[in-house]
Amino acid sequence: LPLEAATMAALADPSEGSYAGESDPAAPETKLMLRNRNGVSLLHGPDAAKNLTDEEATSTVLTDATVPGPLSGSITEFSPCGSFLAISGESAGGLVIHNTELSAPPLVVEAVGNVAKIGWSPLSTFVVTWQKNVAEGEEAGNLRVFRAATGEMVVSYAMRKLTAMSWPAMQWTADESVCMRSVTNEIHVYAGQDLAAGIADKIRCVGVAGFSICPAPGLPVRAAVYIPENKGKPAAVRIYALPNADT
Repeated sequence: LPLEAATMAALADPSEGSYAGESDPAAPETKLMLRNRNGVSLLHGPDAAKNLTDEEATSTVLTDATVPGPLSGSITEFSPCGSFLAISGESAGGLVIHNTELSAPPLVVEAVGNVAKIGWSPLSTFVVTWQKNVAEGEEAGNLRVFRAATGEMVVSYAMRKLTAMSWPAMQWTADESVCMRSVTNEIHVYAGQDLAAGIADKIRCVGVAGFSICPAPGLPVRAAVYIPENKGKPAAVRIYALPNADT
C-alpha cells in the first residue's frame, strides 16, 4: 500500500520525482526521418527532458550532421537499433546504408535492382530487400539478404508474390540464432547467423499464408502460422514448436 500510494501521488503531481524537466543521460537520442520534395533528411530530437512545452520541444529538433541531406531514394528503413538508415530506389543508385551514429561515408550495395521493400534482422546484422523483377540473365533471386557491415549478399531466394501478410519475408528470433522463411505449404528454418548453410529444418503446413516467429531466444523455437479459409474450412492459426514441429 505505501508503494501504491506513492505511485498514485507521483501520477497526480508530475512535478514530483526525477522526471520533472530533467534529462535522462542514459536515454537514447531520438532520430527522425523527414521526407519532402527535396528528398530524405535525418533529424534528431526533441530533447529527452520531460515536460517540455511544444515550443521548447520544437526548438530541440535539429538537422543531424552525421547524415548530410537531403538524400535521394524512395524506400527507407531504420535499423531496429536506430544506428543505420537504409535507403533505396532508382535515384539512390542501389541500396545505400548510412551510419546515423558516425560521420562516415555510406555503404553502397550495388547488387540490387528496383527495391520495393527493405527489412532488418533484430540485431541489425542483415538487411533484407525484395524487388519485383530481376534483370535478364541475373542468377540471384529477387529476395536478397545482405550483411549490413560489408554489403556482401549472403543468400537470395525467389519470391514471386509479396503481400502485407508475407512481409517481413525473413524472420529471426531476437538473438538471431534462428531464422524462418515461408514458402509454398512450408516454413523453412535456418541457422540465423549462417543462412548460406541451407535449410536446417522444415515445418509442413499446407495452405500457409503468413507466419510470425516467437522472438524469445532458446529452445523450443515457436512460430504461429496462419492458414486462411478455404473451400468452407474455417481459417486457423497453429502454433508450432521446434525442433519437433509439434502443434
